[in-house]
Amino acid sequence: MNIPAFTEAKFPLRTGTKNSYFVVRTPENLIERPILLITIGADCNSALNLPNHNIIPDLFLSAGHRVASFDLPGHGTLIDEFGEGMNNWVNAINAGINVFDEIKKIGIQVIDTVIKEKLAWQNMVMISGTSRGGFAALHIMASDKRVQAAAVNAPVTNIGIVSEFTQISQHPLIKAANTENLISCLANRFIFIAIGETDPRVDAKSCFEFYAKLDAASNLVKPQLFVLPGETHGNTALHRAGHIAGGAFLLYKTAILIRQKV
Repeated sequence: MNIPAFTEAKFPLRTGTKNSYFVVRTPENLIERPILLITIGADCNSALNLPNHNIIPDLFLSAGHRVASFDLPGHGTLIDEFGEGMNNWVNAINAGINVFDEIKKIGIQVIDTVIKEKLAWQNMVMISGTSRGGFAALHIMASDKRVQAAAVNAPVTNIGIVSEFTQISQHPLIKAANTENLISCLANRFIFIAIGETDPRVDAKSCFEFYAKLDAASNLVKPQLFVLPGETHGNTALHRAGHIAGGAFLLYKTAILIRQKV
């Protein structure tokens, strides 16, 4: 897919004591009713530019919608004294910092700014994310009903299983952050999950269990599960298919919601 022409702007973020920013891309061919997709990876550069990760945002840009992204704590501009990557989260948690609350606060701040700046038609916001970005996307959606739909690829659902966290898997913040605790806030909302039959990094079995519990709790709107042959977080699953399917899901929901509001 050819990357559509766009302009890029940065908006300030305040995360705890740190100054950061989030990026908004506006397509050259902006449609009359553009909604905004927030896409999350480790950092905004990887979420917007890495192969496969960039499929959903590029689909939205190609369709004439805006796309935003930001750095997660311990990534990009938010690398700090606690280190880099998910080890940053472990060190911050051991220091008494609730990293997961910080992620939710960032997401809500992004949505607040997007709406204030009138970057989303009728305040319509959707979200996507991969791996730890999928985990973040589910937390933000659970915390903010302004998120209309989510598509997550190979998401972390039980963070205590991820290798960096095994030594603190029984920490109250880790146990509370597992996505099964979000189900009451995610039930009956538009959610798409793609993952391989196996996944050694985030544990596909945990993801399937989360999906089953979410499905059981949803009597009006059912979540959708897209299982890829092979291994995600490995080289045997066709990652591209999961991202394309997630993008199609979100664009379909976008079309339905726009039609309802017109």
